[in-house]
Amino acid sequence: MVEPRPAKPTVRFVDEYCQWYQSLFAEVRSFEAFKQLHLGLLSEAKRKTLPAIATVAGLENAQSLHHFLTESPWQAEQFRQQRLQVLTQFFRYQSDRRALPCSKSISKRTFTSELRSFSQTNSDFFNCVQGENGVIWF
Repeated sequence: MVEPRPAKPTVRFVDEYCQWYQSLFAEVRSFEAFKQLHLGLLSEAKRKTLPAIATVAGLENAQSLHHFLTESPWQAEQFRQQRLQVLTQFFRYQSDRRALPCSKSISKRTFTSELRSFSQTNSDFFNCVQGENGVIWF
């Protein structure tokens, strides 16, 4: 049996979050579209249309995103169940530790560098997840 190729990386924190849901997607292309939609929804694009999200994600057009939403074999109920499991783990950890598990911060320079290496089309994404004092909190 041939091993499937790994999904193309986007931005580290989007990749890390979406990794929790990878088992729900039988095809790597579906998982990539899932990550690209997250990237676009977090961007500063004024309109969150599929063509705008495709531009932010560095795609030539929105066809793969449209296919993901209309034809891909993933199940919304499975996604909801997985999301509830992720949130349950997060809150259980938070109550056990009395601290957020994602208290790590990234400097604006690191985030900017990562975005630039991902795609030149993402230059309008920087302020979207920028916290106070130029720090990204996640």
